[in-house]
Amino acid sequence: MDGVEQSEPSTIVIEDKTNHLFHHVWVNGNLKPSIKVA
Repeated sequence: MDGVEQSEPSTIVIEDKTNHLFHHVWVNGNLKPSIKVA
């Protein structure tokens, strides 16, 4: 994924084994994980 630029932030939702939802938002080339408890 080198040289790939996204004008819009992509949101990837990953369901963890412990019923946790990890929201990874790609903003300005920085991956900021936000943890929400389901």
